[in-house]
Amino acid sequence: MFVFLRLFILCLFSLSITACIDLEEDLSDSQRPEAQAFKQQLISNQWKSDGTPSNGILITSYLFFLSDNQVSKRRFFTDSSGSIVEISGTADYSIGKKVILPSGLSAFELNLMNKSISFDSDLIPPPVTLELVIIEDDILYFGLPKIIETCKGEYLERVITDAVVENGSIRDFDTRTECYARPNSINFDKPFRKVEDK
Repeated sequence: MFVFLRLFILCLFSLSITACIDLEEDLSDSQRPEAQAFKQQLISNQWKSDGTPSNGILITSYLFFLSDNQVSKRRFFTDSSGSIVEISGTADYSIGKKVILPSGLSAFELNLMNKSISFDSDLIPPPVTLELVIIEDDILYFGLPKIIETCKGEYLERVITDAVVENGSIRDFDTRTECYARPNSINFDKPFRKVEDK
């Protein structure tokens, strides 16, 4: 009986080690040399967007990727009184595998876990954002949003609340669910350029 018990414990121990190794291999996509090299490009630079118009104001964003898998975004715009306003937010990020897009471009999967409501431009960002990212000629590009109208297959959901305005005042709120997936194309209209040291 004692020998059987020792053999059983030894088998369990071997299986648990194998399971840990398999799990490590599954999670190690971001540890591959090409993903690490890409991450090094991200964290060794600061990134600045071109001015983007939104609701009649021009917004400039800065991105700072850090080695501890944190990214911060700072947005600057001038309000109606002429004062410069700064909004900042943070997120955790992880770099996934390299993928070939339908256009033939190579990009890396990027997952963002939002830690503050102001990180994304929308009022209520999803807790997790599935992104694509590339760097070409010292310019950082992200993916085009991919909305799934049928909400079928692999997707994430976000609940959006729109104000219903009647006679100049808010009468009610309309809530809708939007389903989205990781982009499969790059948005070249919103570049983030490397900030050059002076």
